[in-house]
Amino acid sequence: MSLILKLIFTTQVLFGVAQAKSELRVAIIDFPPFYGVDEQGKATGVLSARVRELLKASGYKMKPVFVPAKRMMTEVAAGTIDVWMGVSSFPEFKETTLIGKELFVEMKLSLWAYSRESFPEDMTVPDSRKIALIFGYSYGGLLNELKRKRSVSLVEVKSVDQASLVLKNQRASYLLNYDVTMEHWLANNSHEKMVSKSIKVIPCYIVVSKKHPQAGEVLRNLELALRDMKAKANSEEFIQGAVP
Repeated sequence: MSLILKLIFTTQVLFGVAQAKSELRVAIIDFPPFYGVDEQGKATGVLSARVRELLKASGYKMKPVFVPAKRMMTEVAAGTIDVWMGVSSFPEFKETTLIGKELFVEMKLSLWAYSRESFPEDMTVPDSRKIALIFGYSYGGLLNELKRKRSVSLVEVKSVDQASLVLKNQRASYLLNYDVTMEHWLANNSHEKMVSKSIKVIPCYIVVSKKHPQAGEVLRNLELALRDMKAKANSEEFIQGAVP
């Protein structure tokens, strides 16, 4: 092979690698109003917009990968998805990912009901009443804790609409769900009057699959951009997810 051909070949290889580095496959799950997908197949939600801005500020292109919430962890661990921004406490992430230290967002979990009488007196000791849960949510690992408690009965539902019917029909005493998700639902269903009791705040971080060849560099770049975004915004509102 001539010197010129070698140079052309090397340039093409390096260019291809550079292109590969510039695009990150990012997990998007069905989790309104944080994450979602519209009828045109585009990523939607407050955090989707934040992720897109964060990648742009870091010099990466975003390739959204829409994946069921239950499968997201294994996809990131296997390296078919490069980045997830959200709950990071899944056991699947323990040896397979790099997890940032810069807080990305906080997700508040509460019990929701149509009457405060439905709530247990001691929130640390779940009683024998039934809890409605959204199918596919792990609730930051809390689901596994609840499954281990013999006194707790769990009722899985597919949506908040279905959970509302379950509560009204007294098939469950309360619904476990994220505050922002419920506030979004209540804003669109103003006739519904529900009350809540906070039980947990879940910190969320940037997660990068170790399968990515530049995982450490990717995480550093994303966290630097995240710090800059926080500095320019109201820090408290940003952490609570109110600021894109």
